[in-house]
Amino acid sequence: DVRDLVDHVAELVKQGGTVLEQNIYRIAGGDSNPNFAFMKESYRHQVACYYRWRLYSLLQGDSLKRWRTDPYVITHPAIEWWVPPPLPGTRRQLPGVPRSLINDDDSDVDSDDGAGTGAA
Repeated sequence: DVRDLVDHVAELVKQGGTVLEQNIYRIAGGDSNPNFAFMKESYRHQVACYYRWRLYSLLQGDSLKRWRTDPYVITHPAIEWWVPPPLPGTRRQLPGVPRSLINDDDSDVDSDDGAGTGAA
């Protein structure tokens, strides 16, 4: 599943930084492996945008089960807003967010992990 792969890579990069990110991309086959293209694609690609948001979210203390849902600027100096996917259980489909990036499984919700649910 695309979301699981992106989430896993983001967790690893959170721990190991940009050097690990570059090594993951290289070891995975770089440009010849489309499964990891999200790591180098433009922010205009939805999966790449999700990856950048997920990494940012994890670095801000959010978890894979609970995260802030406020939109944020994903690039600078161009103003491009990313609206995070809804929290599990909200059943909200956002325009432009691929269904593969939304987890509707309520069983993943962990209300005791301390991450925000809309307030930054």
